[in-house]
Amino acid sequence: MVNKKLFMGLSKITMVAIIISSLSIIVFAKDGDIYKLNDLSKTAFTQAQTANFNNQRKIGLNSSVYGYEYSGKVYKFDDLTSLFTKYTQDITKTKAALSTERTAVGNAGQSVTTLYVQSVSAINATKNLNDAYTLPTTVVATLSDKTTRNLAVTWDKVASTTVAGTYTFTGKLTMVDGLVNTNNITASATLTVTDSTVISDNTDITSKFTDENFKTEVYTLIGKTSPEPILYSDVKNIKKLNVNKEDISSINGIEYFISLTNLDCYENKLTTLDVSKNIALTSLNCSGNKLTTLDVSKNTVLTSFDCHDNKLTTLDISKNIALDGLYCYNNQLTTLDVSKNTVLTWLDCNDNKLTTLDVSKNISLYELDCSSTQLTTLDVSKNTVLTSFDCHDNKLTTLDVSKNISLYRLECYNNQLTTLDVSKNIALDHLNCYDNQLKTLYSITNTWDIYGYRPQYTDSSQTTTTDSLAITIKN
Repeated sequence: MVNKKLFMGLSKITMVAIIISSLSIIVFAKDGDIYKLNDLSKTAFTQAQTANFNNQRKIGLNSSVYGYEYSGKVYKFDDLTSLFTKYTQDITKTKAALSTERTAVGNAGQSVTTLYVQSVSAINATKNLNDAYTLPTTVVATLSDKTTRNLAVTWDKVASTTVAGTYTFTGKLTMVDGLVNTNNITASATLTVTDSTVISDNTDITSKFTDENFKTEVYTLIGKTSPEPILYSDVKNIKKLNVNKEDISSINGIEYFISLTNLDCYENKLTTLDVSKNIALTSLNCSGNKLTTLDVSKNTVLTSFDCHDNKLTTLDISKNIALDGLYCYNNQLTTLDVSKNTVLTWLDCNDNKLTTLDVSKNISLYELDCSSTQLTTLDVSKNTVLTSFDCHDNKLTTLDVSKNISLYRLECYNNQLTTLDVSKNIALDHLNCYDNQLKTLYSITNTWDIYGYRPQYTDSSQTTTTDSLAITIKN
């Protein structure tokens, strides 16, 4: 109970209004005693009803209503504007001064500053489809003294941009010392995810074709002439596009060919190529350009891919699991992982800088050309349907083709082989194994063209040759 001496000098009608929050921890004076307004059960009381007030410490009133006692009656604060004005000189603190202050019951004369949350700034964000985005971990709250503070927030769900649309989120605020949230104010966020590829049929996309040669080819394809506009509807359903050898430096605008299944753009001057929006592609030939990088991770239904004669240093085809034919020869690849391409039947990766090549998962391969690389070992024992095998100009010291009984063509010249056994390869029709260091050549026939297995080097330095190699018949 607050020391009554603090109020003895004031008249009976002295009012002390102390407002903390919407829960209104308000107090009023009656004979020097301090009572919380939210301990009163009604909005107003007659003198008769309050006659026993001193013994009535908890009568309770709606916590959103202000009030105090005057002449034996409890009034709503809103009904006492004139009285409040009249007795302003008797009020020790005004409503504005007390809006953030609380007098602790039972501690005479002691006050504690407590702020409450009035509002929280809304979060509004717009992102493109599949953009990276996370909701903020803090929000800006406006407090009862009109200042702002960053408060931690916990959202009701995680934001995602994988599907276009508008999404709303509700966040729970984390309070800190000296701050209350008696109104249970929450944070709100709105995320709008847009899909830039969704455009109307009548959208003019002429400006997207920045290369004049490519634009000319498109005009021809759609049956229009410049300066007629190229509309989205003109190209969106086109399935095949052939722009080979047209001196094209850029095929910007290709992203609007969303139905494209076959794209041939070989022997141009392309330095970049973006086919990420052409997800229906099954065949892509971009060979004979100047590409240094190429991303085909979105082209998951691709079955034929020809990118030979470029300047590629890396090539990721792990997402192209439907790939049947891969032609990546004459690039600058140092590694090539084809372990995920289990239906691959044709692989041509010659003239690269490969030091290893694992084709053990490619059991459907029937043509393999890995010549002119830097291989020292190669295992083709799992490739039992192989019919054409070219591994010339490597550094192979051994080669086992005993499991490749369907093999009809073998090019293994210019390696470092000392023994070669083709006696199991009964279908073999073409053999070139010259310029090795062969001492023994096993076969079921001796009818091979001698220029196919002679000459042979006589030493590891491969400086001296001999034509004396003879075929050893082995049944």
